[in-house]
Amino acid sequence: MGKPDGQELPFLLEDSAPAWARHSGGPGHDGPDWEATDLDRAVAYYEALSPTARKIFDHLRATPGRRVSCDELVRRFGLNPDGTKNNPHVVAGHMNTTGRARKESGRRYPFFWWAGKDGAGATYAVPRSVAEIFESALKA
Repeated sequence: MGKPDGQELPFLLEDSAPAWARHSGGPGHDGPDWEATDLDRAVAYYEALSPTARKIFDHLRATPGRRVSCDELVRRFGLNPDGTKNNPHVVAGHMNTTGRARKESGRRYPFFWWAGKDGAGATYAVPRSVAEIFESALKA
């Protein structure tokens, strides 16, 4: 049974799930994938993020493979306090430093996103393998 708000119950995507290929991320996912030897790149990528983008990325990495709604991210981090903005646009605005960080890293985005119907309900997720790379890099 679905949740009362009509959203699907959360589930975890395995790294091999076809859903990763059906993302809405565009050309930011055309570059090389993250590899276990990319620890320095991962640290540099992370340090290039804005404080809010770091919080969002950390939240996504905490449960790899889980598609997290932009509504959850906005609520969790208080990103739309007056509730007057479009939540997908609010999250995208806070994630704008990820583009520069991605280019500097020479790798694809370390997270994926899927647009919702009519621009609403976007979701974000980090593959387990990528979360493990960042975990190793950031604890070193």
